[in-house]
Amino acid sequence: MIKVVNEYENLKIVLVHTPGSEINQLTPDNLSRLLFEDMPYLPKAIEEHNQFKKKMKENGTKVIEITKLFNDVIKKSELYKDTIRIFLSEIKQKTAAVLNHVNIFLETINRKEFINYFIQGLTYKEIGLSSDDDFVIDPIPNLMFQRDPMFIVGDSLFISNMSSKARKRETFISKIVTENHEIFSKNKIYDLNNFEGTIEGGDVILFNNMVWIGISERTTKNAVENLSKILQRNQKDLKIIAFQIPPKRAYMHLDTILSIIDTNTFLIDPVAFKKVKIYDVNKNFSEIKQSFVEWVLGLNSRNRVITVGGSNSIISQREQWNDGANVLALDNNKIIVYERNSITNSILKKKNVKIITINSSELSRGRGGPHCMSMPLSRKISKH
Repeated sequence: MIKVVNEYENLKIVLVHTPGSEINQLTPDNLSRLLFEDMPYLPKAIEEHNQFKKKMKENGTKVIEITKLFNDVIKKSELYKDTIRIFLSEIKQKTAAVLNHVNIFLETINRKEFINYFIQGLTYKEIGLSSDDDFVIDPIPNLMFQRDPMFIVGDSLFISNMSSKARKRETFISKIVTENHEIFSKNKIYDLNNFEGTIEGGDVILFNNMVWIGISERTTKNAVENLSKILQRNQKDLKIIAFQIPPKRAYMHLDTILSIIDTNTFLIDPVAFKKVKIYDVNKNFSEIKQSFVEWVLGLNSRNRVITVGGSNSIISQREQWNDGANVLALDNNKIIVYERNSITNSILKKKNVKIITINSSELSRGRGGPHCMSMPLSRKISKH
């Protein structure tokens, strides 16, 4: 069953995308447009991602590649035609010559090859034309961050409305897969592209009967309002809390500054949270006049907050930039972290958190951690 109600119970099924040839399409000229700061070295990035998957499998987690599900659904001819139509719609210069050359090129490749081009993009050289721009259709290198193009609340699936055009094609993959693959046949699916405002999965964090949503660089207040209406229609006792976070690249999503480790443990970036405002969405966005630490400790006397970098603000900023607060819980108090955040990892160990480290010299160049790279489809559901 595809159902998730929190961020920390035993992870049973997870969706990922191993970085591929789309990473090798990054250049100094397109980095900013495609939301990267640097160009990862692909062989090493794949090695690191394979280690990530291995650690999850060792935990007993079933790991599914989104491209496998994508390939499964477009075996149906009508869905394959829809996918080609979306691909063609992304052509940047829709001249007759370009359209003709792209169509001729598509006739020469099979469906498996087409999936690769759908993700890695298409160059003018590949279709036999020249241009000042390298790409007829841009690559989608952010696909490895599967947390963002969709998210799950309970048994409801939501297709994100991404803030950047560079990531819109990712949501088509999520939409066509969830609407047509048998493993999602019992789930309700909502396409948030049909509503006003942008919202991305990295801004949605589940905490049992609560949904915490970041209003961020990528997610707007009106999108939070629309989502909250849907959620409260489905589950009237659901409490929705909004976090207004600084609209900075370093804090692009709520999960870049906050992770839930277990029933009572929260890992935060202390520098970012100095500027965060908290709102009770159920009460017409009334502001909660407390810091996050004060508020969350008030929810339960057993709650505890661990800060990235401890009390050293310089280390906090450095390790937060390398996703120190962005961790993936495999189970209660058992998390995957980037090895490079050594100070934060040491603090977690001293707090008796079980940590599993992975290498990240290349994965971290995309500004996303273990939480960003994983889309949990099923976690054990326990009563609290």
